[in-house]
Amino acid sequence: MSLKEIELLHNFRASKNWINSAQDFQRVTGVSDSLLAAVSPYFKFPKWVTQSQKQIKSKPQKQSKLDLNLATSEQLQKVYGIGPKLSERIIRYREKFNGGFADMVELKAVYGLSQDIIVFQGTSERYSK
Repeated sequence: MSLKEIELLHNFRASKNWINSAQDFQRVTGVSDSLLAAVSPYFKFPKWVTQSQKQIKSKPQKQSKLDLNLATSEQLQKVYGIGPKLSERIIRYREKFNGGFADMVELKAVYGLSQDIIVFQGTSERYSK
């Protein structure tokens, strides 16, 4: 790069602006296509710059906590390790209590529900209607 190209880049950065693509780099510095082709493989840009917004939005979002006292069988089945039979057992057991589950610890009494699933889903949180 020439001193002029480097100076253009420094001035651009001094004005609190960022280079977000190889094309931005060429636009700001005015480097030739051949120099751009030689140096651009070494550029690293954050994912939010290099991926389209559609790709970013399509990533699975972190699931919110599920209210055990309101969850349907289908919602319970979305929890890793819980299938149709286990979800029905959870619902049947929940219906035995007036007001549903009061604590995650109560899930230990559901036949077939392993301690690993209970611990993974949360720790002694209160659930209410």
